[in-house]
Amino acid sequence: MTKSELTPGERVIRQFELINLTLALLAAVLVHVLAGAGPFLWGTLVGGALGVLNLRGMVFVGRRILRSQTKSRAVWMALFAFKLAILCTIVWLCLTQLPLEPLGFLVGFSTLLPSTLVLTAVRALSPPASPSPPSPLSHGERRL
Repeated sequence: MTKSELTPGERVIRQFELINLTLALLAAVLVHVLAGAGPFLWGTLVGGALGVLNLRGMVFVGRRILRSQTKSRAVWMALFAFKLAILCTIVWLCLTQLPLEPLGFLVGFSTLLPSTLVLTAVRALSPPASPSPPSPLSHGERRL
């Protein structure tokens, strides 16, 4: 699907994902500059990667839930819940088995809220979309 084929809602979601990825990378760069290489940086990198992949998974499964028929919708909703269980397991494994700093992991993983704020600011400051052309008048209809 090319960018021109995306609906306005899909363009917003794509923009949201790109802002989240950018903020995760920015967090990793800032941690590297301020704290240097080490467990805090690794925590930020792993947390950021997991946060970005989690958002991508939520968008993928959420889109399937919204577009599916009634019978398959229950399967996709169950898969969404299963994805959450898998995410919890992966977070637990990362925090217990990898040599990383939990606070760094939290810094990388928690870019979702700042991404929401940045997206809101970007959309509020962007020019409004061009209005759609007026529909043709039907018989007997007048425009004011």
